[in-house]
Amino acid sequence: MSFHKKIIISLLMFYSHLLFANDINISSKDKNVVFIELFTSQGCSSCPPAEEYLNKFINNDELWTKYIPIAFHVNYWDYIGWKDIFAEAEFGARQSQYAKLKRVRTVYTPAFVVDGKAWRRSFFNRTPNVLGLKNGVLTIKTKGEKVYANFNPNGVKAKKLTMNIALLGIGMNVKIAAGENEGRQSTHSFVVLGYSRKTSDKNVWKMTLPKMKKHPQAKRYALVAWVNKAGIPTPLQAVGSWF
Repeated sequence: MSFHKKIIISLLMFYSHLLFANDINISSKDKNVVFIELFTSQGCSSCPPAEEYLNKFINNDELWTKYIPIAFHVNYWDYIGWKDIFAEAEFGARQSQYAKLKRVRTVYTPAFVVDGKAWRRSFFNRTPNVLGLKNGVLTIKTKGEKVYANFNPNGVKAKKLTMNIALLGIGMNVKIAAGENEGRQSTHSFVVLGYSRKTSDKNVWKMTLPKMKKHPQAKRYALVAWVNKAGIPTPLQAVGSWF
């Protein structure tokens, strides 16, 4: 291994340590946040406007407190000429699960799902307007790379609940060299770079932060956590915070 490669690896390890150096302690309110999922792909020519819309939440004063945006990059368009560097097969599987449960009509991109249901953005409807439920309080604490989660449900009946932890990258620029978006300089925010989940019947979880695809141009990172009934991806409650 060359000297320069050793330096780069050392810097990445140091940066990773700094990333998780500040512990997080966040709790939701009883009323649910608006959980905005975007299923997208760098190989989809109609996706950039949807991603630009999601990116604007970076300047929303109610980010994390009312709105939690999250972008799942799917890999089912990789075959048309460009492999999405953020895509994972399990993200497409999540979208397919919504379709099987008839929460969305079909699987496509770009596709917004808000609080577990299909949502289409119109000119007059710039932000989702949904009736916030009061499903309970979700608390997330991190210590180093350990995550401790607790959900105090309000009338939610389920034998098992699944805790989801996602690490998001903000402000990443990617030059797309092939496919439908060839030559485009694309900016991505709220992109899932690391994801893990765990099911429990006690409403208490102890987990490890998921491994993350670090991107050298990411301006910031964030953590998002949500809880859902096992086998049903619709979030019951969610929280988010900057790293």
